[in-house]
Amino acid sequence: MYSDKQLREMSKKAYDNACELVEDAKILLSNSRYPRAYVLAHLATEEIAKLPIIFGVRVRLKNKDNIDWKHFRSRLNGHQSKLKSIALFDYMNDHVDLINDADLDLYKKQLSHVKKYDDLKNIGLYSGIYENQVYKPNEQIDPALAKAMLQLSLGRLRCLENRWSGMINSEMPQNGYVFDEVLRNFQPSSTNS
Repeated sequence: MYSDKQLREMSKKAYDNACELVEDAKILLSNSRYPRAYVLAHLATEEIAKLPIIFGVRVRLKNKDNIDWKHFRSRLNGHQSKLKSIALFDYMNDHVDLINDADLDLYKKQLSHVKKYDDLKNIGLYSGIYENQVYKPNEQIDPALAKAMLQLSLGRLRCLENRWSGMINSEMPQNGYVFDEVLRNFQPSSTNS
């Protein structure tokens, strides 16, 4: 079990680490180290994804709800769990399309590619074989992909800072329960892990 103070500290350190990973990715990108730049930008996104997970637990803790700490730690450490969390973060921060549901379609598409995103991170680190092709990382991750991942991570950081700064390291906001209720009511059970 963690205290709210510990959870706030976890959020702040995850945010700080995401910022540092982005800065390191910029250095690697400027030195044409594209696969590693991609990977660090991807890992920054995983750090950003921890904040909504932690925030939801903070709300439940404040409401004196029972918390499955084992499940919490699993979500916090699982790469695919964090990628699902960032997909929901993106969905909640995208333009709402009530007529065509393009935003919901994009969210579902992002969820369907979680394993592929996780594989791509590993492709950026390790040589191996993927889809019957032997490779090393710099043969798979090109400058455009690395730049796109870095821009995506930077955008997510700015969004977090501008819209959800209370998640980083502050007292529980009065409307914190609203975000938690949206998560509880929206997420199908298959995306909770």
